[in-house]
Amino acid sequence: MKKQKTNGWQCLRALTLLTVGAMTLVAFAHPSVNNLRQSVVEVRTDTLDQEKTFDVVDEMPQFPGGISAMMSWIGGNLTYPQSCIEQRIEGRVIVSFVVDKSGAVRDAAIVKSVAPELDEAALNVVMAMPRWIPGRKGGEAVNVKYTIPLNFKLPEDNTEE
Repeated sequence: MKKQKTNGWQCLRALTLLTVGAMTLVAFAHPSVNNLRQSVVEVRTDTLDQEKTFDVVDEMPQFPGGISAMMSWIGGNLTYPQSCIEQRIEGRVIVSFVVDKSGAVRDAAIVKSVAPELDEAALNVVMAMPRWIPGRKGGEAVNVKYTIPLNFKLPEDNTEE
């Protein structure tokens, strides 16, 4: 009798986040360490105070080609820092960013950190993303906050000492 009913939108949002997280986990289960390259991207932090940023809208922003295209793009552009490879540092970095009304990615920030080098690599790949299809609220393009997990996992070493 005293138990509150769960809001249907909260269940849908949790299910969506779990699905995206699971697909990202599968996509980054074993990144190739041989094809690493260095890239430096400047992080834009030019927030516009007069424009509201939404968490939930009628139509969420979409990466061109969908979630599978986004995972493929991130997998091809994510750079695993050499220092983390040498120290065998792994983990999930959660990055939050804003897809503005023009589809540009801005204001990337680390929500969950693993190591400074992995955080920087995650910010670099997020800020280098191509323009998204912007989110819409009431038929109008708006700024939308978006969060994605990036999993850094090294291939298992099968050699025994």
